[in-house]
Amino acid sequence: MTRTRVLGILLLGMGLPVMAVAQDAPTPAAATDHGQTMPAPDPVLIFQDYLKTAQDGDPQAQGRVGDMYARGDGVEQNMAHARQWDERAAEAGVAGAQANLGQIYELGQGTEVDFASARVWYERAADQGNASALYSLGVMYDKGEGVSVDPHRAADYYRQAAERGDADGQYALGLMYARGEGVPQDDRIATDWLYRAAQQGLDDAQYELGLRYLTGRGAVQNEASAYTWFTAAAQQGDGDAEFQLVKMYDLGRGVPRDPLRAYAWAFLAASGGNKNAQDYIVSVQADLTPAQKAGAINMADTLLGNHSAK
Repeated sequence: MTRTRVLGILLLGMGLPVMAVAQDAPTPAAATDHGQTMPAPDPVLIFQDYLKTAQDGDPQAQGRVGDMYARGDGVEQNMAHARQWDERAAEAGVAGAQANLGQIYELGQGTEVDFASARVWYERAADQGNASALYSLGVMYDKGEGVSVDPHRAADYYRQAAERGDADGQYALGLMYARGEGVPQDDRIATDWLYRAAQQGLDDAQYELGLRYLTGRGAVQNEASAYTWFTAAAQQGDGDAEFQLVKMYDLGRGVPRDPLRAYAWAFLAASGGNKNAQDYIVSVQADLTPAQKAGAINMADTLLGNHSAK
């Protein structure tokens, strides 16, 4: 169900006119192209090419076939087939396939959950410097998945992933420093790692960084910067960030006070299940005229259209 439809359902539940919500806009007709634009590659043909090369024994192609089966890219998604092809590539030493195979066993995708096998394959990929595998090993020691909880080892793996540019590793290491788990508690270092992950577009890191600028924890308090990072996360559909924007527009923190825009962000957050946003809508709707509500709801639909895919 699209979030636009959820907005309509919310309105029904509150006794408000559904017609106030703009319908999903039709896809505009493509502009006439008089140039020599190349057609987009056909994922089915790409898959078939990789499959032929994989069947001829090429390990890299075997790993790509596994990827495409896992994503359903050019072929119907099939995690059992993904595992079979990743196994071939992983046995041949392809680090990416080893990391993918570790995830398949960790999550039980197309097979039973098997933390021991997941760790074996993650370790093989990590030995080759694969950042994703290093991060995943950090998660296993952080959560105690098939191993004893060990925050020091978790932090070490997160650090190795983070230093290789892995955004998830940077975010996780930032949280470890914020909490003082496996590393000395240090809000400044936490902010630095969160900033690196946020710059790469990780919405969780953008939200956490927004909180730090809002509160001054590990950073110079700056409500305008908080607004910037909350907006970046909200544009990816982060409900907590959306509700922070509700409060900022409602109170005029970091931005001029704008109750209608606050109401619009509240509808977006509420449509994603944010209970605080739902309560906010109920608490303020009596203060707005029907015309204001309609304008705010249409604004919410416009904001939704500007969201980027996560």
